[in-house]
Amino acid sequence: MASTPSSMVILETITENTRAEEKLRADYTSEKLDKGFRISHSSKCRHHQSSEREGSPKTSPKRIRRAKHKQISSPGTPEISDELVSERPQSTGERAGEVAIATARHKVRPWSSVGERNRKSGKKSPTLRPKSAVTVQGNEVSRPWSASEMQIATTDTAVISQMNEDETEPNIEPESKEEKPQWVWTPKKTDTEKKEIMPGVPQGPKLERKVQSFQELLEGPKVADDEYDTDLEEDFPPEPEKEYDPSGKNIYLEQCKKEGLVPVSFVLRHLKEPVLRMRHHYLGGQGTRPLAKALTNNPFIEDLDLVDNHIEDEGTVAIATMMRENCNIVNLDISENCIYSRGASAMMSMLETNYTLKSLSLKANHLTDSDAKLLSEALKSNCTLTELDLSNNELGDLAGLHLAPGLAENNGLIRLNLSWNAIRGKGSVALFNALKANSILEVLDLSWNGIALSGCQALGRAFKVNTTLRILNLSNNHINLESVKKLVIGLKKNIGLEVLMMGTNPLGEEGIMTLLAPMHRHRTLRVFSIQGMTVPTGIQAKIDDLMEAKDIYVLHSGVGGYKRQQISSSTVSMVDQFIREHQLYALDGFLQKDVDRINVISFDVVMDVLKEIGLQISEEQINKVLQSMKLKRTAMINYRALLGGFSNLRSGFYSEPNEY
Repeated sequence: MASTPSSMVILETITENTRAEEKLRADYTSEKLDKGFRISHSSKCRHHQSSEREGSPKTSPKRIRRAKHKQISSPGTPEISDELVSERPQSTGERAGEVAIATARHKVRPWSSVGERNRKSGKKSPTLRPKSAVTVQGNEVSRPWSASEMQIATTDTAVISQMNEDETEPNIEPESKEEKPQWVWTPKKTDTEKKEIMPGVPQGPKLERKVQSFQELLEGPKVADDEYDTDLEEDFPPEPEKEYDPSGKNIYLEQCKKEGLVPVSFVLRHLKEPVLRMRHHYLGGQGTRPLAKALTNNPFIEDLDLVDNHIEDEGTVAIATMMRENCNIVNLDISENCIYSRGASAMMSMLETNYTLKSLSLKANHLTDSDAKLLSEALKSNCTLTELDLSNNELGDLAGLHLAPGLAENNGLIRLNLSWNAIRGKGSVALFNALKANSILEVLDLSWNGIALSGCQALGRAFKVNTTLRILNLSNNHINLESVKKLVIGLKKNIGLEVLMMGTNPLGEEGIMTLLAPMHRHRTLRVFSIQGMTVPTGIQAKIDDLMEAKDIYVLHSGVGGYKRQQISSSTVSMVDQFIREHQLYALDGFLQKDVDRINVISFDVVMDVLKEIGLQISEEQINKVLQSMKLKRTAMINYRALLGGFSNLRSGFYSEPNEY
């Protein structure tokens, strides 16, 4: 053992050693911090304070051995005794440097204060390292451990035993002076020298920085097909492709199955035809719902006829809902279905939004005065409906008062049928007053009501103003001689009326003569009908003079008690009955076909018009009519005489085409 040097020499030696260690620590710390290696300064300070509280010397035996090692590696340095070294207090920086050097030597991370206390007390640390720590291995940086990795590491006994061995302080035996070891610090290691920071513990994936393009940011990371944990498409049978069905056949079958109904074969056969005429099938409200669903988007059917199917209010609501979306149906007939007020309300509400429907028939559906009020509001907003049939209902005087404002403001209705109701007195007066403002209506049927005197007086005033009304039916309205006199006052100044029907009214001979008087001066009148009434011989002579002078055809039931000979053919009787029931519409069709105003049209044109207004007749039946009447298809027929039926045709009312 060498002699003890002086105090100055000892202090200079310690200072030089301290500076060398501080430089080494600074280089090491800066390099490790650049690679993500962090040292918990607070835990070291707490460890140092705990060591002082336990009464441990300020300089540990390991510190003394390191100083001796420095003395050996540096020739010419005086020997340092344990007593002198222990007298100098150790700084916090020196203690941190020692921890860093020891950590780098043993390839383990410094423990936190909790882990340090557990290690000293002999307890096992709950975790191998802080969860937020970043491991450093050469130039690589790995992510923090996940929860599953931490669980594997804490349960693996081999890993824990290896870590316990690394925790123990390494035994540094004193080395001889002849070996003269030197400190060589290599912070960066090659790939072959890299070792795991914690052997046996799985390391996380490398964090690679990659600049993503804008398209990659939008599409997200690419995932290989092998990473999907889903069933293969081959495991499931391919779904059958549904055939495109615009007619709604599949929808009808599905809805029938849902309702527990048997599908109607007639519906399935006619869903792709322009006309679906389905009368007297007794569908009912429940059976109408599947049909309405199927017709919602049907592009084929334009004419829907559901007369007498007892659809009631339930089925009417379904039809109205369908018509809100259907843009192809232009003619709708739901007559004789007992729709009552609820169904009528649904139909009137539909008219406010539907702009494709042109013809609507609500005949014989028990409509009342309150329903007429809703209809009036619908007529104010709807300008596409051209034909409306409200016949055979329960409309009274209030109905006429309610309908009048809507009729006055409407700009689309051309045909209005109010026959077989109870519109009298004030109701009829309100309707005729509305004709003064209306300039669209052409055909008005008020037969079988109760117009009487007050109504005829209002109608006479309307005749003076209105010039668009062409056909007017006032049959069976209790019109007597006094009423006729009020009516004739306006008829003399009218210039638009073409057809006037006054049959089955208590006119008398004087009333008939009063009506015939202004017709000699009327400019447009072509047909005057007093069917159901016989005329005396004197009046018949005046009628003949009128027909020759003005080309006005007067239709009546014969002279005196004479009755026409009836044709026994059942087919002809069937056609005659249809013509008498639809005189107004038949005559309107004939007039439209007679463009040249020659009062005759061919037999084929007559049958076409009758079919358009609803006559169901086959070619075989048409041939029977021709045989019974001894006519040819090319024969020209006076359609005005045909208003009484084919039985009313006499010689002179039909001829060959070359005669005209």
